[in-house]
Amino acid sequence: MSRLFVFLLIFLLPAVIQNATLSAQKLVVEKLGSAINSDDYDEISPVLSGDGKTLFFTRVGSPDFKKNLLLNGQDLAYSIPEKYDFYLNQVYSWIVGKKIENPEKSPFNQDIWMVKSIDLEEQNLIHPGPPVNNALPNSLCSTTPSLHEYVVINQFFPDGGMDAGFSVVRKLDDTMWTFPEPIFIEGFDVSGSSVSLTMSADGEVLIMAFGGNEGYGSHDLYASFKIDFNHFSKPVNLGSDVNSPFRETTPTLSSDKKVLYFSSNRNGNSDLYFVRRLDDTWQKWSSARKFVAPINSPSDDSQPHFNTATGYLYFTSKRDGSSDIFRVKISEPKAQNVTIKGRILNSNTKELLPASIHVYDVGQTENLYAFASPNGYFSFQVAPGQDMKILADKNGFSGVPELVFLSEEYYREELEIILLMDPLSPGAQITLNPVYFERSKPEIKEESFAELNNLVNLLNRHPDISISIEGHTDNVGPQELLKKLSEDRAQAIRQFLIKKGISGHRVIARGFGAERSLNENLTEEERAKNRRVEIRVIAGQAVEGK
Repeated sequence: MSRLFVFLLIFLLPAVIQNATLSAQKLVVEKLGSAINSDDYDEISPVLSGDGKTLFFTRVGSPDFKKNLLLNGQDLAYSIPEKYDFYLNQVYSWIVGKKIENPEKSPFNQDIWMVKSIDLEEQNLIHPGPPVNNALPNSLCSTTPSLHEYVVINQFFPDGGMDAGFSVVRKLDDTMWTFPEPIFIEGFDVSGSSVSLTMSADGEVLIMAFGGNEGYGSHDLYASFKIDFNHFSKPVNLGSDVNSPFRETTPTLSSDKKVLYFSSNRNGNSDLYFVRRLDDTWQKWSSARKFVAPINSPSDDSQPHFNTATGYLYFTSKRDGSSDIFRVKISEPKAQNVTIKGRILNSNTKELLPASIHVYDVGQTENLYAFASPNGYFSFQVAPGQDMKILADKNGFSGVPELVFLSEEYYREELEIILLMDPLSPGAQITLNPVYFERSKPEIKEESFAELNNLVNLLNRHPDISISIEGHTDNVGPQELLKKLSEDRAQAIRQFLIKKGISGHRVIARGFGAERSLNENLTEEERAKNRRVEIRVIAGQAVEGK
Protein backbone atom coordinates (compact mmCIF):
# COMPACT_ATOMS: atom_id res chain seq x y z
CA MET A 1 0.00 0.00 0.00
CA SER A 2 1.72 3.20 -1.13
CA ARG A 3 1.02 6.67 0.18
CA LEU A 4 -2.38 8.03 -0.84
CA PHE A 5 -3.20 11.53 -2.01
CA VAL A 6 -6.73 12.87 -1.73
CA PHE A 7 -7.99 13.99 -5.12
CA LEU A 8 -10.88 16.45 -5.41
CA LEU A 9 -12.32 15.84 -8.84
CA ILE A 10 -14.81 17.57 -11.10
CA PHE A 11 -17.34 16.42 -13.66
CA LEU A 12 -17.51 17.08 -17.37
CA LEU A 13 -20.75 17.76 -19.18
CA PRO A 14 -21.98 20.03 -21.96
CA ALA A 15 -21.58 23.58 -20.71
CA VAL A 16 -22.32 27.07 -21.89
CA ILE A 17 -21.04 30.47 -20.94
CA GLN A 18 -23.45 32.74 -19.17
CA ASN A 19 -25.93 34.24 -21.63
CA ALA A 20 -24.98 37.83 -22.35
CA THR A 21 -28.62 38.89 -21.98
CA LEU A 22 -28.84 37.40 -18.49
CA SER A 23 -28.04 40.14 -16.00
CA ALA A 24 -26.69 39.60 -12.51
CA GLN A 25 -30.04 40.74 -11.11
CA LYS A 26 -31.77 37.77 -12.74
CA LEU A 27 -29.33 35.22 -11.34
CA VAL A 28 -30.81 33.44 -8.32
CA VAL A 29 -28.33 31.22 -6.47
CA GLU A 30 -30.04 28.35 -4.64
CA LYS A 31 -28.48 26.28 -1.89
CA LEU A 32 -29.39 22.62 -2.28
CA GLY A 33 -31.59 21.11 0.43
CA SER A 34 -30.73 19.67 3.83
CA ALA A 35 -30.73 16.10 2.45
CA ILE A 36 -27.61 17.09 0.49
CA ASN A 37 -26.04 19.93 2.47
CA SER A 38 -25.53 19.02 6.12
CA ASP A 39 -24.90 21.46 8.96
CA ASP A 40 -21.82 19.74 10.34
CA TYR A 41 -19.92 18.34 7.33
CA ASP A 42 -18.50 19.47 3.99
CA GLU A 43 -20.21 18.52 0.73
CA ILE A 44 -17.99 18.65 -2.37
CA SER A 45 -17.65 17.46 -5.99
CA PRO A 46 -21.17 17.75 -7.48
CA VAL A 47 -21.56 15.49 -10.54
CA LEU A 48 -24.77 15.12 -12.54
CA SER A 49 -25.49 12.04 -14.62
CA GLY A 50 -25.54 12.64 -18.36
CA ASP A 51 -29.34 12.79 -18.44
CA GLY A 52 -29.41 15.30 -15.58
CA LYS A 53 -31.62 13.08 -13.41
CA THR A 54 -29.15 11.97 -10.71
CA LEU A 55 -26.81 14.11 -8.61
CA PHE A 56 -23.68 12.55 -7.11
CA PHE A 57 -21.69 14.33 -4.41
CA THR A 58 -19.08 13.60 -1.76
CA ARG A 59 -19.59 14.09 1.98
CA VAL A 60 -16.48 14.67 4.11
CA GLY A 61 -15.84 13.81 7.76
CA SER A 62 -19.21 12.27 8.56
CA PRO A 63 -19.45 9.41 11.10
CA ASP A 64 -22.10 7.88 8.82
CA PHE A 65 -19.55 6.37 6.43
CA LYS A 66 -19.20 2.84 5.04
CA LYS A 67 -16.80 1.20 7.47
CA ASN A 68 -15.61 -1.70 5.28
CA LEU A 69 -11.82 -1.96 5.63
CA LEU A 70 -10.10 -4.84 3.85
CA LEU A 71 -6.74 -6.26 4.90
CA ASN A 72 -5.50 -9.34 2.99
CA GLY A 73 -9.07 -9.98 1.85
CA GLN A 74 -10.46 -9.81 5.40
CA ASP A 75 -12.97 -7.09 6.34
CA LEU A 76 -11.76 -5.77 9.69
CA ALA A 77 -15.11 -4.08 10.40
CA TYR A 78 -16.67 -7.53 10.88
CA SER A 79 -13.79 -9.92 11.57
CA ILE A 80 -12.14 -8.06 14.46
CA PRO A 81 -14.48 -5.18 15.42
CA GLU A 82 -12.70 -4.74 18.76
CA LYS A 83 -9.53 -3.63 16.90
CA TYR A 84 -11.25 -1.75 14.06
CA ASP A 85 -10.67 1.74 15.50
CA PHE A 86 -6.99 0.98 16.01
CA TYR A 87 -6.48 -0.17 12.42
CA LEU A 88 -8.51 2.75 11.01
CA ASN A 89 -6.34 5.16 12.98
CA GLN A 90 -3.21 3.48 11.61
CA VAL A 91 -4.45 3.67 8.01
CA TYR A 92 -5.45 7.34 8.20
CA SER A 93 -2.20 8.26 9.95
CA TRP A 94 -0.33 6.54 7.13
CA ILE A 95 -2.34 8.46 4.55
CA VAL A 96 -1.59 11.84 6.12
CA GLY A 97 1.99 11.03 7.06
CA LYS A 98 1.43 11.99 10.67
CA LYS A 99 -0.61 10.72 13.61
CA ILE A 100 -4.38 11.26 13.27
CA GLU A 101 -6.28 11.25 16.56
CA ASN A 102 -9.80 11.17 15.09
CA PRO A 103 -9.82 9.64 11.57
CA GLU A 104 -13.62 9.84 11.26
CA LYS A 105 -13.53 13.65 11.33
CA SER A 106 -10.50 13.96 9.06
CA PRO A 107 -10.81 15.24 5.45
CA PHE A 108 -9.74 11.79 4.27
CA ASN A 109 -13.06 10.33 5.40
CA GLN A 110 -14.95 10.74 2.11
CA ASP A 111 -18.01 8.82 0.87
CA ILE A 112 -20.04 9.05 -2.32
CA TRP A 113 -23.75 9.87 -2.03
CA MET A 114 -26.42 10.21 -4.72
CA VAL A 115 -29.82 11.85 -5.06
CA LYS A 116 -32.30 10.42 -7.56
CA SER A 117 -34.40 13.59 -7.68
CA ILE A 118 -32.66 16.96 -7.99
CA ASP A 119 -35.84 18.84 -7.09
CA LEU A 120 -35.08 20.89 -4.00
CA GLU A 121 -38.36 19.87 -2.38
CA GLU A 122 -38.18 16.14 -3.09
CA GLN A 123 -34.92 14.29 -2.63
CA ASN A 124 -34.35 10.54 -2.43
CA LEU A 125 -30.91 10.22 -0.82
CA ILE A 126 -28.93 7.00 -1.46
CA HIS A 127 -25.64 5.99 0.19
CA PRO A 128 -24.07 3.14 -1.87
CA GLY A 129 -22.02 0.45 -0.16
CA PRO A 130 -18.83 -1.31 -1.25
CA PRO A 131 -16.99 -1.51 -3.55
CA VAL A 132 -17.69 2.13 -4.48
CA ASN A 133 -17.63 3.19 -0.81
CA ASN A 134 -15.46 1.91 2.05
CA ALA A 135 -13.46 3.30 4.97
CA LEU A 136 -10.85 4.72 2.56
CA PRO A 137 -11.29 8.08 0.72
CA ASN A 138 -13.98 7.78 -1.97
CA SER A 139 -15.15 10.46 -4.37
CA LEU A 140 -16.89 10.33 -7.75
CA CYS A 141 -15.36 12.95 -10.01
CA SER A 142 -16.54 12.58 -13.62
CA THR A 143 -18.87 10.92 -16.04
CA THR A 144 -17.78 8.95 -19.11
CA PRO A 145 -19.59 8.43 -22.45
CA SER A 146 -21.64 5.66 -20.81
CA LEU A 147 -24.57 6.74 -18.62
CA HIS A 148 -23.67 4.05 -16.07
CA GLU A 149 -19.89 4.52 -15.98
CA TYR A 150 -18.03 7.06 -13.83
CA VAL A 151 -14.52 8.04 -12.75
CA VAL A 152 -13.63 7.84 -9.05
CA ILE A 153 -10.55 8.88 -7.12
CA ASN A 154 -7.72 6.47 -6.30
CA GLN A 155 -6.94 2.94 -7.39
CA PHE A 156 -8.04 0.01 -5.23
CA PHE A 157 -6.93 -3.60 -4.80
CA PRO A 158 -9.44 -6.46 -4.38
CA ASP A 159 -7.68 -7.79 -1.26
CA GLY A 160 -7.43 -4.35 0.33
CA GLY A 161 -5.32 -1.22 0.08
CA MET A 162 -5.10 1.46 -2.55
CA ASP A 163 -2.76 3.67 -4.53
CA ALA A 164 -2.88 7.21 -5.86
CA GLY A 165 -4.64 7.59 -9.20
CA PHE A 166 -8.06 7.30 -10.79
CA SER A 167 -10.40 4.43 -11.64
CA VAL A 168 -13.53 3.65 -13.65
CA VAL A 169 -16.56 2.14 -11.89
CA ARG A 170 -19.92 1.05 -13.35
CA LYS A 171 -23.29 1.40 -11.67
CA LEU A 172 -25.38 -1.77 -12.04
CA ASP A 173 -28.26 -0.31 -10.04
CA ASP A 174 -28.66 2.24 -7.24
CA THR A 175 -26.78 0.11 -4.70
CA MET A 176 -24.69 -2.34 -6.80
CA TRP A 177 -21.44 -1.20 -8.45
CA THR A 178 -18.55 -2.98 -10.14
CA PHE A 179 -15.07 -2.99 -8.63
CA PRO A 180 -13.01 0.06 -9.75
CA GLU A 181 -10.72 -0.52 -12.75
CA PRO A 182 -7.55 1.64 -12.92
CA ILE A 183 -6.98 4.42 -15.46
CA PHE A 184 -3.38 4.53 -16.72
CA ILE A 185 -1.88 7.98 -17.39
CA GLU A 186 1.66 7.95 -18.76
CA GLY A 187 4.23 9.89 -16.77
CA PHE A 188 1.67 10.83 -14.11
CA ASP A 189 3.62 10.82 -10.85
CA VAL A 190 2.43 13.56 -8.51
CA SER A 191 4.09 14.01 -5.14
CA GLY A 192 1.51 16.45 -3.73
CA SER A 193 -2.11 16.38 -2.73
CA SER A 194 -5.22 18.20 -3.97
CA VAL A 195 -5.19 16.84 -7.53
CA SER A 196 -8.36 17.24 -9.61
CA LEU A 197 -9.53 15.72 -12.89
CA THR A 198 -12.38 15.73 -15.40
CA MET A 199 -13.06 13.63 -18.53
CA SER A 200 -14.47 15.07 -21.76
CA ALA A 201 -17.93 14.02 -22.86
CA ASP A 202 -16.49 11.80 -25.62
CA GLY A 203 -13.91 10.20 -23.31
CA GLU A 204 -10.97 11.41 -25.44
CA VAL A 205 -9.43 14.03 -23.12
CA LEU A 206 -8.60 14.32 -19.43
CA ILE A 207 -8.07 17.78 -17.93
CA MET A 208 -6.13 17.65 -14.67
CA ALA A 209 -4.92 20.14 -12.07
CA PHE A 210 -1.83 19.35 -10.02
CA GLY A 211 1.39 20.89 -8.76
CA GLY A 212 4.75 20.30 -10.38
CA ASN A 213 8.18 21.75 -10.98
CA GLU A 214 7.43 22.66 -14.60
CA GLY A 215 4.26 24.68 -13.94
CA TYR A 216 3.59 28.40 -13.97
CA GLY A 217 2.26 28.36 -10.40
CA SER A 218 1.72 26.06 -7.45
CA HIS A 219 -1.08 24.24 -9.34
CA ASP A 220 -1.57 24.24 -13.13
CA LEU A 221 -4.03 22.74 -15.58
CA TYR A 222 -2.88 19.95 -17.94
CA ALA A 223 -4.41 17.91 -20.78
CA SER A 224 -3.95 14.18 -21.36
CA PHE A 225 -5.23 12.41 -24.50
CA LYS A 226 -6.70 8.94 -24.93
CA ILE A 227 -4.39 6.27 -26.37
CA ASP A 228 -6.73 3.31 -25.98
CA PHE A 229 -9.17 1.87 -23.44
CA ASN A 230 -8.44 3.43 -19.99
CA HIS A 231 -4.96 4.49 -21.23
CA PHE A 232 -4.00 8.17 -21.63
CA SER A 233 -0.91 10.10 -22.70
CA LYS A 234 1.52 12.08 -20.58
CA PRO A 235 -0.12 15.33 -19.35
CA VAL A 236 0.73 18.52 -21.28
CA ASN A 237 0.61 21.93 -19.61
CA LEU A 238 -2.14 24.15 -21.08
CA GLY A 239 0.15 27.19 -21.09
CA SER A 240 0.20 30.72 -19.72
CA ASP A 241 -3.11 31.74 -21.34
CA VAL A 242 -4.83 29.48 -18.79
CA ASN A 243 -2.34 29.12 -15.95
CA SER A 244 -1.08 31.87 -13.66
CA PRO A 245 1.50 32.14 -10.85
CA PHE A 246 -1.35 31.17 -8.51
CA ARG A 247 -3.46 28.00 -8.05
CA GLU A 248 -5.65 26.75 -10.91
CA THR A 249 -7.81 23.81 -9.79
CA THR A 250 -11.05 21.83 -10.33
CA PRO A 251 -11.38 22.01 -14.14
CA THR A 252 -14.41 21.02 -16.21
CA LEU A 253 -14.80 21.06 -20.00
CA SER A 254 -17.76 21.83 -22.24
CA SER A 255 -19.22 19.05 -24.36
CA ASP A 256 -17.65 20.46 -27.56
CA LYS A 257 -14.28 20.70 -25.74
CA LYS A 258 -14.01 24.41 -26.54
CA VAL A 259 -14.80 26.05 -23.19
CA LEU A 260 -12.82 25.25 -20.04
CA TYR A 261 -14.16 26.10 -16.59
CA PHE A 262 -11.94 26.10 -13.50
CA SER A 263 -11.22 27.69 -10.13
CA SER A 264 -8.36 30.06 -9.39
CA ASN A 265 -7.19 32.14 -6.44
CA ARG A 266 -5.43 34.70 -8.66
CA ASN A 267 -7.58 37.46 -7.11
CA GLY A 268 -7.40 36.26 -3.51
CA ASN A 269 -10.11 33.74 -2.63
CA SER A 270 -10.97 30.91 -4.98
CA ASP A 271 -13.34 32.05 -7.76
CA LEU A 272 -14.92 30.48 -10.86
CA TYR A 273 -13.42 31.32 -14.29
CA PHE A 274 -13.73 30.20 -17.89
CA VAL A 275 -11.60 30.38 -21.06
CA ARG A 276 -12.28 29.46 -24.71
CA ARG A 277 -9.96 27.21 -26.75
CA LEU A 278 -8.88 29.02 -29.94
CA ASP A 279 -7.28 26.19 -31.96
CA ASP A 280 -6.53 22.45 -31.90
CA THR A 281 -3.16 22.72 -30.16
CA TRP A 282 -4.64 23.05 -26.65
CA GLN A 283 -2.09 25.85 -26.14
CA LYS A 284 -4.00 28.93 -27.34
CA TRP A 285 -6.88 30.21 -25.22
CA SER A 286 -8.84 33.41 -24.73
CA SER A 287 -8.24 35.55 -21.66
CA ALA A 288 -9.72 34.10 -18.47
CA ARG A 289 -13.04 35.63 -17.47
CA LYS A 290 -14.48 35.60 -13.99
CA PHE A 291 -18.14 34.72 -13.35
CA VAL A 292 -20.17 37.61 -11.96
CA ALA A 293 -21.78 37.81 -8.52
CA PRO A 294 -23.81 36.22 -7.03
CA ILE A 295 -22.18 33.12 -8.59
CA ASN A 296 -18.82 34.19 -7.18
CA SER A 297 -18.86 35.43 -3.59
CA PRO A 298 -16.33 36.90 -1.14
CA SER A 299 -15.76 33.30 0.08
CA ASP A 300 -14.15 30.37 -1.75
CA ASP A 301 -16.18 29.18 -4.78
CA SER A 302 -15.07 26.22 -6.88
CA GLN A 303 -15.98 23.04 -8.77
CA PRO A 304 -18.21 24.50 -11.53
CA HIS A 305 -20.48 22.07 -13.38
CA PHE A 306 -23.13 23.02 -15.97
CA ASN A 307 -25.92 20.66 -17.05
CA THR A 308 -27.60 21.47 -20.36
CA ALA A 309 -30.65 19.29 -19.66
CA THR A 310 -31.57 21.40 -16.63
CA GLY A 311 -29.99 24.77 -17.46
CA TYR A 312 -28.34 24.88 -14.04
CA LEU A 313 -24.74 25.60 -13.10
CA TYR A 314 -23.77 23.57 -10.01
CA PHE A 315 -20.81 24.56 -7.85
CA THR A 316 -19.46 24.46 -4.29
CA SER A 317 -19.08 27.46 -2.03
CA LYS A 318 -18.03 28.27 1.54
CA ARG A 319 -20.22 31.38 1.69
CA ASP A 320 -22.21 29.86 4.59
CA GLY A 321 -19.15 28.65 6.50
CA SER A 322 -18.63 25.02 5.50
CA SER A 323 -18.45 23.73 1.93
CA ASP A 324 -21.94 23.32 0.44
CA ILE A 325 -23.41 22.67 -3.01
CA PHE A 326 -25.30 25.44 -4.80
CA ARG A 327 -26.96 25.89 -8.17
CA VAL A 328 -27.98 28.80 -10.36
CA LYS A 329 -30.07 28.73 -13.53
CA ILE A 330 -28.13 30.38 -16.34
CA SER A 331 -29.97 28.91 -19.35
CA GLU A 332 -33.30 27.44 -20.34
CA PRO A 333 -33.37 23.60 -20.20
CA LYS A 334 -32.41 21.94 -23.45
CA ALA A 335 -32.57 18.24 -24.24
CA GLN A 336 -29.27 18.23 -26.11
CA ASN A 337 -28.50 14.53 -26.31
CA VAL A 338 -30.26 11.32 -27.31
CA THR A 339 -30.01 8.37 -24.94
CA ILE A 340 -29.23 5.09 -26.68
CA LYS A 341 -29.85 2.04 -24.55
CA GLY A 342 -30.30 -1.65 -25.16
CA ARG A 343 -29.22 -5.23 -24.63
CA ILE A 344 -26.47 -7.55 -25.91
CA LEU A 345 -27.79 -10.99 -26.87
CA ASN A 346 -26.37 -14.31 -28.03
CA SER A 347 -27.83 -14.57 -31.56
CA ASN A 348 -28.46 -18.31 -31.11
CA THR A 349 -29.84 -18.53 -27.58
CA LYS A 350 -31.05 -14.90 -27.14
CA GLU A 351 -29.42 -14.89 -23.68
CA LEU A 352 -27.88 -11.70 -22.26
CA LEU A 353 -24.10 -11.44 -22.74
CA PRO A 354 -21.64 -9.23 -20.84
CA ALA A 355 -19.36 -7.56 -23.41
CA SER A 356 -17.63 -4.31 -24.29
CA ILE A 357 -19.38 -1.73 -26.48
CA HIS A 358 -17.52 0.08 -29.29
CA VAL A 359 -18.98 3.13 -31.02
CA TYR A 360 -17.63 4.23 -34.42
CA ASP A 361 -18.31 6.97 -36.92
CA VAL A 362 -20.07 5.40 -39.91
CA GLY A 363 -17.41 4.42 -42.45
CA GLN A 364 -14.54 4.62 -39.92
CA THR A 365 -12.65 1.94 -37.99
CA GLU A 366 -11.34 3.99 -35.03
CA ASN A 367 -13.45 4.08 -31.87
CA LEU A 368 -15.30 7.23 -30.95
CA TYR A 369 -15.41 5.65 -27.51
CA ALA A 370 -15.71 2.28 -25.81
CA PHE A 371 -17.07 1.04 -22.50
CA ALA A 372 -18.01 -2.21 -20.80
CA SER A 373 -21.41 -3.80 -20.17
CA PRO A 374 -20.92 -6.23 -17.27
CA ASN A 375 -24.52 -7.53 -17.35
CA GLY A 376 -25.57 -7.30 -21.02
CA TYR A 377 -27.38 -3.96 -20.63
CA PHE A 378 -25.97 -0.62 -21.79
CA SER A 379 -26.89 3.05 -22.01
CA PHE A 380 -25.02 6.10 -23.32
CA GLN A 381 -25.73 9.53 -24.80
CA VAL A 382 -24.93 11.06 -28.18
CA ALA A 383 -25.68 14.38 -29.84
CA PRO A 384 -28.34 14.52 -32.60
CA GLY A 385 -26.82 14.58 -36.07
CA GLN A 386 -24.15 12.00 -35.25
CA ASP A 387 -24.34 8.88 -37.44
CA MET A 388 -22.63 5.91 -35.90
CA LYS A 389 -22.04 2.19 -35.91
CA ILE A 390 -22.36 0.32 -32.60
CA LEU A 391 -20.66 -3.03 -32.08
CA ALA A 392 -20.35 -5.42 -29.14
CA ASP A 393 -17.05 -7.26 -28.59
CA LYS A 394 -16.45 -10.43 -26.58
CA ASN A 395 -13.95 -13.28 -26.79
CA GLY A 396 -15.44 -16.25 -28.62
CA PHE A 397 -18.11 -14.15 -30.35
CA SER A 398 -18.48 -11.95 -33.40
CA GLY A 399 -20.50 -8.79 -32.94
CA VAL A 400 -23.19 -7.82 -35.45
CA PRO A 401 -22.86 -4.06 -36.08
CA GLU A 402 -25.90 -1.84 -35.64
CA LEU A 403 -26.11 1.37 -37.68
CA VAL A 404 -27.77 4.37 -36.02
CA PHE A 405 -28.59 7.53 -37.98
CA LEU A 406 -29.66 10.59 -36.00
CA SER A 407 -30.56 13.67 -38.02
CA GLU A 408 -30.14 17.04 -36.35
CA GLU A 409 -33.91 17.28 -36.18
CA TYR A 410 -34.14 14.00 -34.29
CA TYR A 411 -36.79 14.63 -31.66
CA ARG A 412 -36.78 11.46 -29.57
CA GLU A 413 -34.97 11.58 -26.25
CA GLU A 414 -34.40 7.82 -26.19
CA LEU A 415 -33.67 5.05 -28.69
CA GLU A 416 -33.55 1.35 -27.82
CA ILE A 417 -31.53 -1.19 -29.81
CA ILE A 418 -30.42 -4.83 -29.54
CA LEU A 419 -26.86 -5.90 -30.33
CA LEU A 420 -26.52 -9.52 -31.46
CA MET A 421 -23.37 -11.61 -31.11
CA ASP A 422 -22.59 -14.71 -33.16
CA PRO A 423 -20.69 -17.55 -31.39
CA LEU A 424 -17.37 -18.23 -33.14
CA SER A 425 -17.83 -22.02 -33.21
CA PRO A 426 -17.12 -24.17 -36.30
CA GLY A 427 -19.87 -23.70 -38.87
CA ALA A 428 -21.15 -20.47 -37.30
CA GLN A 429 -21.78 -17.55 -39.61
CA ILE A 430 -20.08 -14.19 -39.00
CA THR A 431 -22.65 -11.52 -39.76
CA LEU A 432 -21.47 -8.48 -41.69
CA ASN A 433 -23.31 -5.61 -43.26
CA PRO A 434 -23.62 -6.22 -47.05
CA VAL A 435 -20.41 -6.07 -49.11
CA TYR A 436 -21.04 -4.20 -52.35
CA PHE A 437 -19.37 -4.91 -55.74
CA GLU A 438 -19.31 -3.15 -59.09
CA ARG A 439 -22.20 -4.40 -61.21
CA SER A 440 -21.43 -7.86 -62.71
CA LYS A 441 -17.78 -7.50 -61.59
CA PRO A 442 -15.66 -8.87 -58.73
CA GLU A 443 -14.44 -5.38 -57.77
CA ILE A 444 -15.28 -4.32 -54.21
CA LYS A 445 -16.80 -0.86 -53.89
CA GLU A 446 -14.91 1.55 -51.67
CA GLU A 447 -17.97 2.04 -49.48
CA SER A 448 -17.52 -1.56 -48.22
CA PHE A 449 -13.87 -1.17 -47.17
CA ALA A 450 -14.80 -0.10 -43.63
CA GLU A 451 -16.98 -3.18 -43.17
CA LEU A 452 -14.19 -5.48 -44.36
CA ASN A 453 -11.78 -3.68 -42.02
CA ASN A 454 -14.09 -4.74 -39.21
CA LEU A 455 -13.58 -8.33 -40.35
CA VAL A 456 -9.81 -7.73 -40.32
CA ASN A 457 -10.05 -6.45 -36.75
CA LEU A 458 -12.11 -9.49 -35.75
CA LEU A 459 -9.55 -11.91 -37.19
CA ASN A 460 -6.72 -10.04 -35.48
CA ARG A 461 -8.53 -10.28 -32.14
CA HIS A 462 -9.17 -14.01 -32.66
CA PRO A 463 -5.96 -15.43 -34.22
CA ASP A 464 -7.08 -19.00 -33.50
CA ILE A 465 -9.98 -19.06 -35.99
CA SER A 466 -10.06 -19.59 -39.76
CA ILE A 467 -12.85 -18.61 -42.11
CA SER A 468 -14.52 -19.61 -45.34
CA ILE A 469 -15.71 -16.81 -47.64
CA GLU A 470 -18.69 -18.09 -49.64
CA GLY A 471 -20.05 -16.18 -52.63
CA HIS A 472 -23.64 -16.58 -53.88
CA THR A 473 -25.69 -15.14 -56.76
CA ASP A 474 -29.25 -15.18 -58.06
CA ASN A 475 -30.20 -17.51 -60.99
CA VAL A 476 -30.22 -14.93 -63.79
CA GLY A 477 -27.60 -15.95 -66.36
CA PRO A 478 -25.50 -18.99 -67.36
CA GLN A 479 -24.75 -21.13 -64.32
CA GLU A 480 -21.03 -21.46 -65.09
CA LEU A 481 -20.61 -17.69 -65.32
CA LEU A 482 -22.61 -17.14 -62.13
CA LYS A 483 -20.47 -19.64 -60.25
CA LYS A 484 -17.26 -18.01 -61.54
CA LEU A 485 -18.51 -14.52 -60.57
CA SER A 486 -19.38 -15.69 -57.07
CA GLU A 487 -15.96 -17.33 -56.64
CA ASP A 488 -14.13 -14.28 -58.01
CA ARG A 489 -15.96 -12.03 -55.55
CA ALA A 490 -15.09 -14.32 -52.65
CA GLN A 491 -11.46 -14.29 -53.82
CA ALA A 492 -11.53 -10.48 -53.98
CA ILE A 493 -12.50 -10.37 -50.29
CA ARG A 494 -9.80 -12.92 -49.47
CA GLN A 495 -7.16 -10.81 -51.21
CA PHE A 496 -8.37 -7.72 -49.33
CA LEU A 497 -7.84 -9.53 -46.04
CA ILE A 498 -4.38 -10.79 -47.05
CA LYS A 499 -3.29 -7.25 -48.04
CA LYS A 500 -4.36 -6.14 -44.56
CA GLY A 501 -2.02 -8.67 -42.95
CA ILE A 502 -4.27 -11.73 -42.46
CA SER A 503 -2.45 -14.97 -43.29
CA GLY A 504 -3.78 -16.68 -46.42
CA HIS A 505 -3.63 -19.98 -44.54
CA ARG A 506 -6.55 -18.79 -42.42
CA VAL A 507 -8.88 -17.91 -45.32
CA ILE A 508 -10.44 -19.95 -48.13
CA ALA A 509 -12.72 -18.56 -50.83
CA ARG A 510 -15.53 -20.54 -52.49
CA GLY A 511 -18.19 -19.69 -55.06
CA PHE A 512 -21.56 -21.44 -55.26
CA GLY A 513 -23.37 -19.36 -57.85
CA ALA A 514 -27.11 -20.02 -57.49
CA GLU A 515 -26.67 -23.47 -55.91
CA ARG A 516 -27.62 -22.33 -52.40
CA SER A 517 -30.41 -19.85 -53.03
CA LEU A 518 -32.40 -18.73 -50.02
CA ASN A 519 -35.67 -18.66 -52.01
CA GLU A 520 -37.19 -19.33 -55.46
CA ASN A 521 -35.75 -16.23 -57.19
CA LEU A 522 -39.27 -15.32 -58.36
CA THR A 523 -39.08 -11.56 -57.70
CA GLU A 524 -36.38 -8.92 -57.73
CA GLU A 525 -36.63 -8.71 -53.95
CA GLU A 526 -35.97 -12.46 -53.63
CA ARG A 527 -33.11 -12.31 -56.14
CA ALA A 528 -31.49 -9.43 -54.18
CA LYS A 529 -31.46 -11.59 -51.04
CA ASN A 530 -29.63 -14.35 -52.93
CA ARG A 531 -26.86 -12.03 -54.15
CA ARG A 532 -24.72 -12.23 -51.05
CA VAL A 533 -21.40 -13.16 -49.45
CA GLU A 534 -21.36 -15.27 -46.28
CA ILE A 535 -18.46 -15.67 -43.85
CA ARG A 536 -18.30 -18.89 -41.82
CA VAL A 537 -15.95 -20.15 -39.12
CA ILE A 538 -14.22 -23.38 -40.08
CA ALA A 539 -12.49 -25.87 -37.81
CA GLY A 540 -8.71 -26.05 -37.79
CA GLN A 541 -6.41 -24.33 -40.27
CA ALA A 542 -7.76 -23.22 -43.63
CA VAL A 543 -6.04 -24.31 -46.85
CA GLU A 544 -4.51 -21.48 -48.85
CA GLY A 545 -6.34 -20.90 -52.12
CA LYS A 546 -5.62 -18.80 -55.13
